Order: sequence, then C-alpha cells, then structure tokens
Amino acid sequence: MRYYLIIDSNPKTIEFIQKAFCALSDYSCVGVTDGFSLKVNKSLKFAPELVLINFDSITASPFKTITLINKILGIPPKYIVLTTCYQKAFKAYKKGVVDVVDKLEKPMEIERAICRYHSVYSPTKLHCIHYYYKYQYLHLDDILFLKADNYTTDFYLKDGTVINGFETLKHTHLQLPHNFQRIHRSYVINSYYIKRIDYGKKEIMLHYFEKAIQFSKTYIDRIETVKRILAEPQNPVFGLKSIHLLP
Repeated sequence: MRYYLIIDSNPKTIEFIQKAFCALSDYSCVGVTDGFSLKVNKSLKFAPELVLINFDSITASPFKTITLINKILGIPPKYIVLTTCYQKAFKAYKKGVVDVVDKLEKPMEIERAICRYHSVYSPTKLHCIHYYYKYQYLHLDDILFLKADNYTTDFYLKDGTVINGFETLKHTHLQLPHNFQRIHRSYVINSYYIKRIDYGKKEIMLHYFEKAIQFSKTYIDRIETVKRILAEPQNPVFGLKSIHLLP
C-alpha cells in the first residue's frame, strides 16, 4: 500500500484530492490536517510517501512545514503543492516539489497532478525502521522474510543478518510492497526469493536461507499469489535457479 497525507483546511480542495485518489486503489490516506507537528506525526499510523499541501489555506509557513516533515520522517516524502501564488509556486519548484497545481477550483487539474505523480514515481525501494529519532534503512531486495517476535518483528536479510523492528508483523506488512506475502501467522516472505514450494509438507525454501519455512492452511491462497509474483518481469532475482513445486 502507498500512503499520502493532506495538509489543507479548505473542504473543497480536500474533497477534490480524495476523489482523485478514488481511482487509484494502491493509495490510502493517512490523515487530513491543517498543519504538521510532532503530535500530528505521532498520530499517523504510516509514514506518507506523498504529501499534498495547500499553501493558500494553512496558517504556518509552508516551507518550514516541509522542512519539519523532512526532518521527522525517516524517508522524506514527495510533495504536490496547491497555490494560486506565482511566487510561492516558483519557490516550491526551486525547493524540489514534484508538481504545483495553480487552478484550485478545477478538480481536473488536481487529478492530473496526482496521475502524473503515479505514472512517474515508483514506490521507494527502502524500508525505514525508526525508534524515536534513530533511523535504520533496509533495501527491500535484501530482505528474505519477516518473523513475528511477540509484539515486534525480526527482519532476516540475505547476508544472514537479523534486524529487530519495533512494530508488529501485521503493521509492518502493511508498509511493504505486494511481493511481501504473509504465508503464516508468524511469517511474511519476499516472494522473489522462493526456490521451492512443497504442498505436502506445507513448507517453502528460500534462496540464501537453509531452513524450511512453514505456511499454513489459513494462508494457502497466498501461495498461489506468490507463484504469480515470481513470474513478474521486475523480479530482481531472475538469475537464480528455477523454483520447484512439489505436490
């Protein structure tokens, strides 16, 4: 799932933004606020990859708001700015925002900006584990699987390293792309690294990991999804040995 945040106090433009995202099922709104602060950040369940900010309707300095967000979030988001002010728009572009909408009364302009973002920008290939102001970055292609450890999550990497996260497996899974599939109440695997599936023993084998990982009847349908994901052209590990399916 991909997440976005709206910083706006204008009900009409908020409505336009939310309607524009209705056609994009991959996106979910993490919040609507008229400002950003540490308190607002703590209320967000997930870090947004995109922030839509209406420069004309918020009282705080929009550029200070952007600076604060970039400092607090482990992975700074992209920004789409809404403003009718040419000077603010020009400065926003200089600051590196991805798009500016200057016709706020036209919902089609907002929709076009969101569609441009979706077509140009792919989800990040990083996962950030954060604890207060400490950030650790994992490349998604380095993660073999995740294992639940009570109320936290262990990340198993292909170099043999195990990294401890601070959130539940369920919460962590929702932050990851679709190639990460839950196959057991305790396991989420990176489908790209599957090398063997044994339906009889209800277990899978992964490249770079010697032990079998169990899947359960509850998640048996996810194994079919895993097999479809393996065939995707963007699979970064196609150079590895072929998978084996056992009855």
